[in-house]
Amino acid sequence: MIAKKFAASILVAVAGLLPAASLAVPFAYAIQESTQNLVTINLATGAIAVIGATGGDDIDGLALDSSGVLYGSDNDTDSLVIINRNTGAISSTIALSQGISDSGLAFDSLDQLYLADDANSELFTVDTSDGTMGLIGSNSGDISAIAFNLSDVLYGVDPVSDSLVTYNLGDGSITAVGAGLGVDIVDEQGLTFDLIGGLLYMIDEASESLYSIDPLTGLASFIANLGGDYEALAFFEDRQAAPEPGVLLLLGIGLLALTLVHRRRRNHW
Repeated sequence: MIAKKFAASILVAVAGLLPAASLAVPFAYAIQESTQNLVTINLATGAIAVIGATGGDDIDGLALDSSGVLYGSDNDTDSLVIINRNTGAISSTIALSQGISDSGLAFDSLDQLYLADDANSELFTVDTSDGTMGLIGSNSGDISAIAFNLSDVLYGVDPVSDSLVTYNLGDGSITAVGAGLGVDIVDEQGLTFDLIGGLLYMIDEASESLYSIDPLTGLASFIANLGGDYEALAFFEDRQAAPEPGVLLLLGIGLLALTLVHRRRRNHW
């Protein structure tokens, strides 16, 4: 009887572990302004890990296309850059068709790249093959960080009104979401959308703070102080390894076999 109960408890424990083959953790690529290093930020905790030097001058925007290519906008060289995600180094540089200042990047679901430039509060499309920029329109904000959700709604954070906004992709105008962020933002320098959890994440470089933002209410929640001058955000999902289901199943079978052997030995004593 004891052996049966023991074996059953093993199987229940193993079955409970089977669905958890991996754990999705929200991360984002970012740039440290003072070093121009590419880093990763754990969006749940604010923990930072350095990947390597980009070699850029002032990369303000980051965005991943659907194939996993990481793009950045360098406002000192007025260029679009492609960054190696493993080393951090710039692998390719594409001259933009006009000058930019503080800027944010975001890809829609069709891999059309958009750029928000806060100099004249303008929104552009960008051709990633040759750097040609097409003006969509301007607005009353001061936005240099943008992000698309899964429905191709383009969000931005306006430090003038301290509010989350959505863009009209036809004319570049903006509309506030809710009554404001609930926090005073001085220099928003990064915005990204969590494709798994459905939240927006933002960096305020002036306060070195990481926030999450509810896209329905526009309210921001403090996560962590980053302890440095980080900017630009590009979401990616990291799956942290857990034991494979097959391994767990074999472990359970092995333990069960040992239990049965032990029982048979007792019956023969």
